[in-house]
Amino acid sequence: MRALARVGLGLVLALATASGALAQPRPLGDFGRPKPSVWHDEVLPALGSGRARLFGEGGSDLIVTDAEREMADRLWRYEISPHAADWVFDASAELRRVRIASSARAKLDLSRYFNWLKSTGYASSGTRFRTVADHVRADIDLLPQAFAAICAVMELDAQRAYAASQLAVADARLTRQVALRAQDNAIAITRFVALLEFRHASYLYALDRLLVESPDPSAREADGRIADLEIWVGEALAGRFCHAPGFLAGRAGQEALPGRVLMGRGDEDAGLPRK
Repeated sequence: MRALARVGLGLVLALATASGALAQPRPLGDFGRPKPSVWHDEVLPALGSGRARLFGEGGSDLIVTDAEREMADRLWRYEISPHAADWVFDASAELRRVRIASSARAKLDLSRYFNWLKSTGYASSGTRFRTVADHVRADIDLLPQAFAAICAVMELDAQRAYAASQLAVADARLTRQVALRAQDNAIAITRFVALLEFRHASYLYALDRLLVESPDPSAREADGRIADLEIWVGEALAGRFCHAPGFLAGRAGQEALPGRVLMGRGDEDAGLPRK
């Protein structure tokens, strides 16, 4: 019976793949947050849950809280890149989200963003550097809300674990479901940190190569923005989600010290690094 169920689910997924339905990116609204969609919010998650159960991948059936929905929506913005769709992984990210391909991992190729910039028909070299600065700023602008959402879910998981430990009558199944949900949330957070680190590395990769191929004074702004993003990456890697937004808010309007682009006298007009 289990084998037949796998075959049946496999046929459904195969038909959906053949029709291109699984490859459709999740529709987005303001600030890169997903729009409501029956297909993406109900049908695909149901298929993914069935696949996960059949293959013994666990998962929790606890009620999904508002805080967890908020975190999922906030972090989705970093799974994809609505401002540069050619270098992202919309389809594979969606399949991971709904657990149809929960073990799949997109190949994180640092050259993709640079290749996208290079192949895009910009009118000037400065425009490419300004594009990088704009993209980094777009990532940074939404990080305070993403960190706050993660912090809320971490506190929620702690509250669940404590409440489960205080049950008058022990409930092994419920306790396991609490642990599984905490594990699912931790995986989502770990994935976010890895993607944030990847985005920062991709921007650096692009900046370094643009400085070689088409130096321009506009590189200074991009360099400063990337240095700001590096601070957020460091906080994320350290797991400081509940304090980083307040700490970094004091930096509003300040430019990070340039790292890659150090202009000297006589070099500004040429856009060359200082020797």
